[in-house]
Amino acid sequence: MSDKDLKSDISLEKKKEPWTAKRVITTIIIVALALLMIGGSYYIIIMIRQSNDDGNVFGYYDGQPIRYEAGSVFAANINQSDYSTAILNNDFNSLWSIWYSAYQNEIVYQAMNKAGKEAGIIAVPELVNKLIIDSGLYSDGENSFSEEVYKSTQASQRNSQYNYMESIYPYQMVMKDLYDTKVSSRELQAVTELSSKGRNFDYLVIDYNVYPDDLASEYDISAMEKSTDENGNTIEPTLSEIKAYIFKNNPELVTPYIDEAVAAVAVLASTDFDSATEEYKNVSIESASNNIGKSSFLMGLEYADADGYLNKAASSDEALSRTLFTEAEGYVTDPISVDGAYIIVRVGEDTVDESLSYYASSLYNSYAGQNTVVDYASAVLSSDKLEDHFTEKFISIFLSNAI
Repeated sequence: MSDKDLKSDISLEKKKEPWTAKRVITTIIIVALALLMIGGSYYIIIMIRQSNDDGNVFGYYDGQPIRYEAGSVFAANINQSDYSTAILNNDFNSLWSIWYSAYQNEIVYQAMNKAGKEAGIIAVPELVNKLIIDSGLYSDGENSFSEEVYKSTQASQRNSQYNYMESIYPYQMVMKDLYDTKVSSRELQAVTELSSKGRNFDYLVIDYNVYPDDLASEYDISAMEKSTDENGNTIEPTLSEIKAYIFKNNPELVTPYIDEAVAAVAVLASTDFDSATEEYKNVSIESASNNIGKSSFLMGLEYADADGYLNKAASSDEALSRTLFTEAEGYVTDPISVDGAYIIVRVGEDTVDESLSYYASSLYNSYAGQNTVVDYASAVLSSDKLEDHFTEKFISIFLSNAI
């Protein structure tokens, strides 16, 4: 590509465009892929110390290698400041997270880029130039393009950036099409109906609090962490806090009392749930949707259950989740073990909240494109086409270089 070709296109746009919501989203996508990390990528690359052609391959998608190399999406999506901080702090958890996220971006990029090429998308120079302009690579901070910034950039770097933009053009067009997805009226109606329908629940919590008060008062809490108020004065722990401390450090002392209480309250709750609530903590949940797919547009147990016991139990037990939303009002479950405690649930009445349907429909319309992209990425990352070797490759690289 010659400089004059780019100049002929970019001279058409001198003024800064308004930053609409759509343009912000598009620009974020472009910039995330376009930055070549010049000046910092060498530090990352030298850590790999490739021993053969596959030394930087972390997996395969549809037969193509997912390779870490300079100028790749993989390399470009590694945040330099976070990466440097993690290296300095010897924080392998953060390093793993940074690299894994970049690795996933490379996979999705390759899938979309291939889909774009198969659809016949061609990166002609005029369109690539526009992509460069929109990315703000040569912005002076005031205008989307500055001829002065462009001319002051080394020719080799300009060519590298052009070649990179040319390579990602099919991806970018597929991404744009996904973001432009429109929601059908039937789809929107289905979502709004689901969001408005909910169900009430009550559940009893039988936990360490059943441990006798007198035994808790006699327990040695000298090693218990002290709390202080704003003036530095020691705050004495409550009986409940002491019991929690005992359960954490000596669960064998508390468990027999929990088991005994569960056996007694299970009988009472099955016949007179309201009476059982007078002695044990009762948690009420209102209008929880049957959110099997964990949609952010439905008010499922993950949002409605403030204490979290029932949500955790249902999330790990599909049969329980089905029972909660299919049994008739008044149904009482058997005791359910959750994090060392037990809960007993009573199914309440079904509800309809039109305000939730309005809220969901507004959000669903606004985020339709983003949801489509997320769904596409999820499908790619869970596809049988992906041969994942990230963990073993990451460990072999970073542990070998740390020794």
